[in-house]
Amino acid sequence: MKLEIEKVVYPGKGLSRTEEGMVVFTPGTLVGETVEVEIVKQHKNFAEAKLLNIVVPSPDRIEPACPLQKCDLEAKCPGCTYQYVKYETEVKFKNEQLIDLLTNMGKVELVDQVKPPVSSPKEYNYRNKILLHRDGEKFGYFSEDNRTLIDVSECLLAKTEINELLKELRERPGFLKENPEKRTVTLRYTETDGAMQWFGRTGSKNRKLKLTEKTNVGKIEMSTGAFFQVNPEVAEVLTSKLITLMQEIKPTYCVDLYCGVGVHAFAASKAGVPNVLGIEIDENAIKAGKQFARENGMRITLLAGAVEKLVEEALKVTSAPETTVIVDPPRRGLEDKVIKSLGNNIPRYIVYISCSPDTLSRDIKKLAKFGYELKSAQLLDMFPRTPYFETLVLLEKDYNKLAEE
Repeated sequence: MKLEIEKVVYPGKGLSRTEEGMVVFTPGTLVGETVEVEIVKQHKNFAEAKLLNIVVPSPDRIEPACPLQKCDLEAKCPGCTYQYVKYETEVKFKNEQLIDLLTNMGKVELVDQVKPPVSSPKEYNYRNKILLHRDGEKFGYFSEDNRTLIDVSECLLAKTEINELLKELRERPGFLKENPEKRTVTLRYTETDGAMQWFGRTGSKNRKLKLTEKTNVGKIEMSTGAFFQVNPEVAEVLTSKLITLMQEIKPTYCVDLYCGVGVHAFAASKAGVPNVLGIEIDENAIKAGKQFARENGMRITLLAGAVEKLVEEALKVTSAPETTVIVDPPRRGLEDKVIKSLGNNIPRYIVYISCSPDTLSRDIKKLAKFGYELKSAQLLDMFPRTPYFETLVLLEKDYNKLAEE
């Protein structure tokens, strides 16, 4: 059928409607385009379609830079959703998606809380980490079916040094058959260590493979399995904004949940917060954070354990009106037990950092039931050319309303 695209919704699909009013989602399309599509999956209230032909293209449409993104390929690389559009338009789409999700899913009445988005300094060659897979013949990414392996000679999102290492690995005799039990290969880059490679996702447990990341709170040595943002340039912008935010609200206590190696906790300490506590389930990340804190004279408490088990006790020893909680959960968002603990202990501010605007919006709606209001939200494009982005949100509990209640 022939359709006209009304808008591009998260995560990166064009929305259109049939003459009967049925909503159809089609990837690879832009606002205002007339397209021919084929319905591939029918749901109760909407349908999913495959793009067949662009009848009337958008003036924002460009040729994809990567050959694996060509529209006529059956097995396209699924990572880059937006290579076919100008980068400034991509960021505009993403910001509109954030506003839509906060409004419709988060049920937030927006006035001017959403600040202008922050674009990435680099739209390509920004990723400091990629995971590739081997099957004995091919070496690359899985297709959308999660079964077909696409051979990748170069990833345009990855740092130049990673692509140079990728070329070396592909030319290394017998590489595809090394460590046959490990089908996943990690390529990682830091400014300190250069490009490195290991089999599996986290590296061998039998060797002490470490790497050092440069941040705007200092150089942090960590294990290969520790979480770190894939776009170092945007990560520094995020940390800087967090420091500024902490300097503005001036909490006495800061509790950093899902803290990783502790970058956000260190940012709070650098901003002058006198009492900082971080909680992270990864023991190796906590060890790295403690070492950094010791070496830099930071009086920060870091605890290894599940956030949902430790958050209640952590908040009970703080003064709620003087407390700010930072949360940076996985893509699935906050556990209900964590939301309940935040609601019961009512810290004045919650700084929510998220890579998933849908679960973020869901959690904001849940926290609103405890009286938290959205004070600000800002998109930081941590993942250019992909459907994803980072969001920095500030929520506040109105203590004047609490007193009235």
